[in-house]
Amino acid sequence: MPTKRRAYTSALQKKVNRKIKKRYPNARKKARMVGLAVFSILISATVIVSFSIYKFMTAPFSSASNADFTDTKRVFKDDFTNIILIELNDIDDKYSNVNKLTLVNFDRTNSRYFIYHIPVDVPVSYPLNYDPDTFSNMYKIGNADQERGIYLIKKTILRNFAVKIDGYIVIDSNGYKKIDEIIGEIDENDLSLVLRLKNTPKLPNLIMTFREVALTNLKASDIYDIFEFLKNTSNTSSYVTTLNKYHLLDETNWDNLWRENLGIYSLHKESVKVFIANGSKDPKIAGLASWGGRVVENLGADVLELDNSYADFNENTIVTDDYTLNTVKKLSETLEIKNIIHVNDLDKSARQNPQFLRTPVSVVITSW
Repeated sequence: MPTKRRAYTSALQKKVNRKIKKRYPNARKKARMVGLAVFSILISATVIVSFSIYKFMTAPFSSASNADFTDTKRVFKDDFTNIILIELNDIDDKYSNVNKLTLVNFDRTNSRYFIYHIPVDVPVSYPLNYDPDTFSNMYKIGNADQERGIYLIKKTILRNFAVKIDGYIVIDSNGYKKIDEIIGEIDENDLSLVLRLKNTPKLPNLIMTFREVALTNLKASDIYDIFEFLKNTSNTSSYVTTLNKYHLLDETNWDNLWRENLGIYSLHKESVKVFIANGSKDPKIAGLASWGGRVVENLGADVLELDNSYADFNENTIVTDDYTLNTVKKLSETLEIKNIIHVNDLDKSARQNPQFLRTPVSVVITSW
């Protein structure tokens, strides 16, 4: 009996389907088209929303008109990040003096941070063929030449401290006052206080005010990462010091201080000894290999040897037998080296330094 009922129902359904198909011959096709259209709209909306979120998270957090919105590279890194705080007389004046300069090193591996206040009135060596001058004049000197004040500050810190600046925040005294009015005076020895429960309702206003008064290359994603980092710190996680002129006049004093606070990072774990060669010519730049050695050791790696390059190189170059090494990656980022070649691809007809064959990573430096 149930079998007959199922057969009758099936026949009836087929009859109904034939009538529907006869009356609406294109119904199924139209239904497929509508479904496809709805699916396409959903996909397009998802792509647009995802792209908008990506653009927001990777665009410079600053709302300043001179922010570089083409720079989408994340600043806050997995191991450590160096950010320079630049306080100007007037952020709207590209020829403003630098009042304060502060280097902040975030050690993400060990949940610690280090703050170094740099004296701005001590003459230092400028890179890029500039005459020596002070940090206080650096912003306006750089901006007077192709408007690269921030770039010159970053390059000068690399030149004198052998440390690469990843991010920057430029602000003036009026901007600091506006931030202080919201959050109160910030305790450098315990930055996590900013995130305490009583300040939580103030954070949105703090973030928006910071966006208005500061010029920075930090992204929204970097701000989030920094806040997450600070949650895991306390007054025992910080180190704050004011450098004196002897840290700038004698590089050994600075290097010793920096390396004492340097965490154990991936480069140290790789145990690669790096060969540094001075590849400059016409004129030969004295001390270039020694400076390169400082950069290597301030990254946490070790130096095999320093020497002059026997062969001619037209640009800063890394020679390696393993492109995947973190040492190669870090040195490439720090020294902005794009020319990376395998040791087997060296010109065999030219005289080469034997050290190239004695270590997995060698760096030939031709200019600051």
